[in-house]
Amino acid sequence: MFTASALKQAGRTLFEARRSTTMESSPSAILAKDAKAFNSLKSYDIFLSHSVKDGEIIYGLKGELEKQKLTVYVDWIEDPQLSRENVNKGTARTLKERMKVCRGLLYATSQNTQDSRWMPWELGYFDGIKNKVAICPISESGTTFTKSEYLQLYPKAEPHPDPKENYIWIWEDGKILGDIRTWLNTN
Repeated sequence: MFTASALKQAGRTLFEARRSTTMESSPSAILAKDAKAFNSLKSYDIFLSHSVKDGEIIYGLKGELEKQKLTVYVDWIEDPQLSRENVNKGTARTLKERMKVCRGLLYATSQNTQDSRWMPWELGYFDGIKNKVAICPISESGTTFTKSEYLQLYPKAEPHPDPKENYIWIWEDGKILGDIRTWLNTN
């Protein structure tokens, strides 16, 4: 299972590596630079659905996915102009367009998920158009993850059990479906 502390550390490591090449002094400056470089016609491997309250954790998870040569859409990085506080048609329209150009959705569930207005909508919409969703549980303590009822419909994305392996695996009913790249490429 992913832990919040490990993902925060991965985000810090990613920031330090990016800082040395971009000469930016803060994570927000790097994110602003990334947002300016955004191309709305770009396609992505992963749409990362998450609570905005988990920003530091999500930045680390994005880095872990990118280590596997996956492209990742995170709304507040790629589309910082979107309104997260208010559910409105403009934001929904933009998110629908972004989801259409993503191959799979990872639903990064944490203790903050229940406060998100957008996550359940993103999950339902993406499942309806692509049917390629996995739950990515993030624990504060590394304890066992118990899925909410509707989340039990989907496989789970977790780091490889061997810490020396740098892969995210997709599991369903106690069986490995494959690494995340294999999962993205299967129907």
